[in-house]
Amino acid sequence: MRRTLILDCTLRDGGYINNWNFCSDNILFIRDKIDKAQIDYKELGYYTKKRKTSPDSTLYDDIELLDKQLTTSNNIIMINYGEVDIEDVPNKKNINNISAIRLAFHKKDSSKAIDYCKKLQEKGWDVFVQPMVTMSYNDDELRNLIVCINEINPKAVYIVDSFGTMQSNDIINKFTILNDYLNNDIAVGFHSHNNMQLSYSNVMTLLSMDIDRDIYIDSSVYGMGRGAGNLNTELIVNYLNLKDNKYNSEPLLEIIDECLKEEKEKNPWGYCIEYYLSAKYNCHPNYARFLADIHTLNIYDINKILSSIPDNKKNRYSEDYIRELYIAYLNHNIDDRSSYRKLHKLLKNKKILLLGGGNSLIENQEEIKKAINDDTVVISLNSMNDIYDIDIIFTSNKRRFHEIQKKNVNQKIMCTSNIMNNDSKEILVFDYLSNLAKEYEPNDNVLLIFLNILKKAGLKEVYLCGFDGFSYGKSNYYMDELSYEINKANMDKINNSTKRYIKLYKKDIDIKWVTKSKYEE
Repeated sequence: MRRTLILDCTLRDGGYINNWNFCSDNILFIRDKIDKAQIDYKELGYYTKKRKTSPDSTLYDDIELLDKQLTTSNNIIMINYGEVDIEDVPNKKNINNISAIRLAFHKKDSSKAIDYCKKLQEKGWDVFVQPMVTMSYNDDELRNLIVCINEINPKAVYIVDSFGTMQSNDIINKFTILNDYLNNDIAVGFHSHNNMQLSYSNVMTLLSMDIDRDIYIDSSVYGMGRGAGNLNTELIVNYLNLKDNKYNSEPLLEIIDECLKEEKEKNPWGYCIEYYLSAKYNCHPNYARFLADIHTLNIYDINKILSSIPDNKKNRYSEDYIRELYIAYLNHNIDDRSSYRKLHKLLKNKKILLLGGGNSLIENQEEIKKAINDDTVVISLNSMNDIYDIDIIFTSNKRRFHEIQKKNVNQKIMCTSNIMNNDSKEILVFDYLSNLAKEYEPNDNVLLIFLNILKKAGLKEVYLCGFDGFSYGKSNYYMDELSYEINKANMDKINNSTKRYIKLYKKDIDIKWVTKSKYEE
């Protein structure tokens, strides 16, 4: 008789959200509550010899030590092929509470990975075979893979929807092949991602199929997982309870309350249009995440860039590659020498005061207004400003430029060539690529770009207001429409790199702070 078994992978797949740093207390709490919910199996995390581990992490470099910390036997650990030499895997007879190993591998490593699985079995382990991005296998390739898998007869074989692209017809097709060609005593499993909001319905499709073998369903509490996340454990529990009331959902709600709600506020996961687009083009979701995190592109631009990724680059994420695509997409090389001459003429012998978007624009209005006199040219970066009278708006952000245009502003506008608006000859345009702050990240910071332009225009002094830097746990902008989500790690990265870069420019420009900033030395 077929069984449907839930395998919760919150502590493993959820680790892509927080770099596997759940903290030791939360790890114990989540394990305990998953057990109290009567979930069939829980995945503890990754066994690895290639990444840094700690007591607060669900990355482990010692299975035997981990095993001694466990009190139940419904535990599974995952290995990414290539991260653990087979000699470092202990014999199962020395392990009491970890019941199986799941081996995840890419298509190019499939032959070596199957051999690795065989060696795990020789050490006494039950093995779950996890061919990542299973949709990259055509039907014949999947059948050939099954032939090899049948020779080692593992515990289970999975369909892994790594990019969240699968539709119901794909579920039927892939699982029909598995069911028809796998040895009868091998279970099947499904690991989904929710990029197109189809995880739940795809599982319903799978469970409606005529498959007379055990089915493992991967899920995570609150859907915690990379990108758009995974199937929610609490949802699949609710569905399966309609039949036999096997599971207890209340401990899962405690996990959400105590551990995950705050985490989701800091490091969001779940559906967004960028992850839909990554699924649409069947590419790694980190490409979409990179483009979204830049906060300079509209959805149309992200769609165009993702659509240009060739098939041989889609499966394995490369930040260097997507950065190159991004720069190439935005780069419209222009001869901007006349713009520098006009800027120099416009600002020569003037007091240049730049406005950012920080809260200090409101908190320090008196000081800022004192800094403005008849010889001051007030330039707002990347936004309109409804607090001060501004003379010029400068933007290097396409989204901000379009927002400014919609308001039909009367101020003079300057921009970079990635925007390239030809509607007005009055707009001063500066080359985008040559003004990026290439030495540091983020290299497209609007303040750093404009300081570079001032330097090239031969201007020697500037006053800065409202460039507060980022602080965690508070609003960083004086108006909500300028805000965007950013996690603590990126905040620290931006603060530190911007501070270093400004120090570099102080060799050429006298930078004076009117309001306090984390970018000051």
